Amino acid sequence: MRANLAKYRIAGFSGINGLEFCYGEKLVESIARTLHLSWEILVCSSGAAELISNDRVIMLTAGTMVIIPPYTAHSIRNLVDYSFCALRLEDELVTMLLGKPLQPSAAPVVKPSQEALVWHWLCKQLLLDQPTAIYESALVGALRTILEPLRRNVPPRLPLPDRVAKMRAQLERHLNQDVSLAELGDHVELSRFHAARLFKADMGVSPHEYQLLLRIMRAKRLLLGGQTATRVAAQVGFSDQSHLHRYFKRYVHVTPGVYRRWMTTDSKKIQAEIRECMGSFFL
Repeated sequence: MRANLAKYRIAGFSGINGLEFCYGEKLVESIARTLHLSWEILVCSSGAAELISNDRVIMLTAGTMVIIPPYTAHSIRNLVDYSFCALRLEDELVTMLLGKPLQPSAAPVVKPSQEALVWHWLCKQLLLDQPTAIYESALVGALRTILEPLRRNVPPRLPLPDRVAKMRAQLERHLNQDVSLAELGDHVELSRFHAARLFKADMGVSPHEYQLLLRIMRAKRLLLGGQTATRVAAQVGFSDQSHLHRYFKRYVHVTPGVYRRWMTTDSKKIQAEIRECMGSFFL
């Protein structure tokens, strides 16, 4: 049995809220279906995998760059020990950097290779020890090349059907409570089975999965605000710290404590590790 040499790292950037730098090397495990509130710009650096979103399958091989809009359910299936690097930018950060909101596209978008060169340059800038103002300037320049064209070249996402929007709002309002399918169905005057099918058809995940993912996203923010895992678990609706730990590890791939350290006090160390791991990929 061969050794598992996989590495997974997440780094934050001092002074820039809403930005994550994620790196996975020689991953042998597939990534379960998830969605983020953030924009994700992902590039496969080696190996091969399939990114699956709804009924669409995107082949990831070395150099493939994909933009995944917020609230887009997706999973990754390993084919040949793949490596990837991804920047995740919360919608508020993208709006601030570009000076206006960016309408999410209807589905993930594969970008041409010349734009991947801009992404390489951006990653090199972010992984150098520089002032926050330099990071922000690099982000603005790169996002204008990579994300701005979505305004005119890619069909925007259509508004959610009214009943799905109401169900999503209900789950968000009651983030720290378990909302049953029966309650959700009553809220939109549908049977629980019809409500569940309708929600998953548009959101790509079940209502239960969506509420779990919302809790994890909220937990990230609270952890970065300095709160303990025990306190965070209670605030976002998990029964205890071990419950939070289990789902956080499933969706974020590290424990709550490691996530907070890597994104804050150890961020420079993790950035240096990522820079060393990626090596010639940035040459």
